[in-house]
Amino acid sequence: MTMRTALHTAGAVEGALDGRLDSASLWALDGPGPLDVRTGVVFAPGNPMLVQGTSATSPWAVTVNPGHVIGSKGISNGPYVACNDALATVSLANPDATNPRIDVIYAMQKDTAAIINADGTTAATLAAVTGTPSATPAVPSIPVGAVALAQVQIGNATTATAGTSGAGVTITQQWQWTTVRGAPIPTRTQAERDAITWGTTATPADVLRLDTGQTERNAGSGYVPLTGTTTTQYTPSLTNLTLGTGGTVVGYWTRNGAWVDVYIVITLGTGFNLSGAQYAGLPVAPNASVGSFSSLGGGTALHQTGPLIYGLNTGRSGTTAIISTATGTFLSNTSPFAWAANDRIELNLRYMA
Repeated sequence: MTMRTALHTAGAVEGALDGRLDSASLWALDGPGPLDVRTGVVFAPGNPMLVQGTSATSPWAVTVNPGHVIGSKGISNGPYVACNDALATVSLANPDATNPRIDVIYAMQKDTAAIINADGTTAATLAAVTGTPSATPAVPSIPVGAVALAQVQIGNATTATAGTSGAGVTITQQWQWTTVRGAPIPTRTQAERDAITWGTTATPADVLRLDTGQTERNAGSGYVPLTGTTTTQYTPSLTNLTLGTGGTVVGYWTRNGAWVDVYIVITLGTGFNLSGAQYAGLPVAPNASVGSFSSLGGGTALHQTGPLIYGLNTGRSGTTAIISTATGTFLSNTSPFAWAANDRIELNLRYMA
C-alpha cells in the first residue's frame, strides 16, 4: 500500500480503488485502524433500507425502503457506498410444501475488479439468498461484501398462505447502523453497543443509544455516559452488610463529563447484620487521581423511631465506597445507634472518573 490519488484532483487519474480508500475517511470506524470502516445502513430518518412484507404471492416478495448502504470485502479493498433511491421489490421463492425456511435479504455492490473476492459481474444488487427448508431451518450465508438487511422466516405452504405480510411469516431486521466519521455510532440495543469493542484511551468509541437517548463512550474500560441527561439505576454491591428479609439496596447515577454523581439508599430488613467495615459498590471506577480513602461525599444514617439522624462519611476503596460515622468509626448493629428494621443508610457521592 502507498499514498493514493486524492479525490477531485485536477489532471490526476483516480482509480476506483483509490476512490474507495480515500472515501473510507468519511465513514465511522469498526476498529482502531483508520481504514477499518463500519459497514451497514447509513443512519438517517425515514427507516432507510427497512425490509417489509407484501401480500404478493406470484411471486412472493418483500419491499426495501430507500437508503444508503456501506459494504466491504475487506479493509484493503476499501468500502463500497451504494444507494437504493426508491422503494424496491425483492422476489422470494414460494413456501415449501412441508418445512419452513429462512431467507436473507441483502444489499451489495458486486465488482469484477475487487482485489478481494472479485465477483462475476459488476452490479448494484438487492437480492435474497433462499434458505434450505427444514424442521429447524438454518440461516444461509450471504456473499462476501454483502450487507444483510433482514431474515425472512417463511412457514410451510399450509401455514404461510397470504404473502410475506401475512400469517406464518416473520421478518427480522438484521442491519446495523453506520454513520459519518466522528459522529456517535447509533445502536438500537445494549447488545449492539456491546458488540463495538475496539475503544481505547487513544481511540475511544462513542455510541448513541437509540433505546435510551444516551451518548456513551468506551475508552477501554467499558461504556459510560458522556452526559448526565439520563439517570441510570443500578444495584450496588455490599460488603459486611446483610440486608435481612425485606431489606433493599438501590443506587442511581449520572455522569457529566468526568464527574459522576451517585445516590444510594440502603433499607434494612429483619435479621440484618452490620459488622466490620462496610463497603458499597460504585457504578464507575474513580479516576486514578482519586487516591485511596479520598472523600467521595457524605451520607446519613436514619433511625425510624426517634427519629435519629447521624452524619456519615465515605472514602474511596478501589471501586467501592467505604462507609464510616462522622467520627471515623465503622458501623455496627449498635453504632451509631441501635439499628432496627426499616432504618436507612443514604449516601450522596460525587467523584471524578
